[in-house]
Amino acid sequence: MNLLGIILLSVIPGIAEPCVKAYWVPKDTTATILVDLRLPPSRIIFRKSGGVYSAGVDMEIRIKSGRERLYNGIKHFTFNLKDYSSTRADSLLLSRTTKVRVPIKKSYTVKIRVRDVENRDMLLEKKIKMGPYNLPVSDLIPINLAGYREGIKELVSTSSIPGGTLGVWVRAIGSYSVEMGLRDSGSTEWLWRRELNVSGDTVFEIVVDSLKSGSYALSATFSDSGRKDKRTLYFSVFNIGRLSEKDFDELTDILWYIAEPWEIDSLKNAPDSLRSKEWQEFWKRRDPTPGTPENEFMEKYIERVKYANAHFSYGNIPGYKTDRGMIYIKYGPPDEIERHPFELDSPPYEIWRYYSLGLTFIFVDKSGVGDYELVYPNSGYPFGE
Repeated sequence: MNLLGIILLSVIPGIAEPCVKAYWVPKDTTATILVDLRLPPSRIIFRKSGGVYSAGVDMEIRIKSGRERLYNGIKHFTFNLKDYSSTRADSLLLSRTTKVRVPIKKSYTVKIRVRDVENRDMLLEKKIKMGPYNLPVSDLIPINLAGYREGIKELVSTSSIPGGTLGVWVRAIGSYSVEMGLRDSGSTEWLWRRELNVSGDTVFEIVVDSLKSGSYALSATFSDSGRKDKRTLYFSVFNIGRLSEKDFDELTDILWYIAEPWEIDSLKNAPDSLRSKEWQEFWKRRDPTPGTPENEFMEKYIERVKYANAHFSYGNIPGYKTDRGMIYIKYGPPDEIERHPFELDSPPYEIWRYYSLGLTFIFVDKSGVGDYELVYPNSGYPFGE
């Protein structure tokens, strides 16, 4: 997936997907598996009750080691939000972490299913392979550093870290020497490597401010009396100030339908240190509720870009750069679509009608490859041929 796809699917609020991660933590004779769930609120059904909006999910967890069944249970989670807009704003993912006690084993298979309590829709289904664990050393676990300093082990998402410092917690039963290194997840070249020692509970601080946007792998090899064991934590960074010119131009392209020319120029000409500020200011000018953490306009706009990419792409052309994508992003879903995919005397065409706006658009697939060109009215296409 290209960088824009990563941004649209993982970074921009409003289009996040449910996700779950699992981490192994050894005790003395047993271990704990931490299951971390992240849900966009718009994906579950909320009901208003007693002045709050409530929703619930059931998470079924099955854990095996080989053919041995270690755990089979259901965890129920309830989410309460103060207003309706919060139930549609995916800029703040709902999160829950649960603990499952299991015997110490070399490897595990964890199967997770998450359903909406209201309609029993399957929200997520995942199978996670864990291990092998040759030494009693936990996985590399991402945590909130501020919380840890106050005695709270709060897990954080490893998707699209905006900058700052990533806290990584490790529990080791015993003392070990460690070779730790960071690299691009698709590369064998190390960005940095260092040697250190760990024992008991240890926290590493990984500075991500200087990293370019992309995916990374933090690897640690633990050694003890000739025995070695490796742990790896994968995470992604989204740092507008560290995008390449090409990637940043691609990112700003999605704004053409709502941006003034001077705003595009301001974004593209901003120095790296001011890109993030310019980006935030762009959306802030369009925030219908500036006193809340959500920006409903941005979320709706990016949701339309996502839909356009999913339904109107063809070849190597993303949907947001097509004529149908342009109209969908600008005006939203039509009130009616009249489709003519198999005509004897004409190429395929579609007629989109927006009755409430008094608008009609006609698209024709002249080449027969899925490139529906806007023929009525004339296209105001910003990306050229």
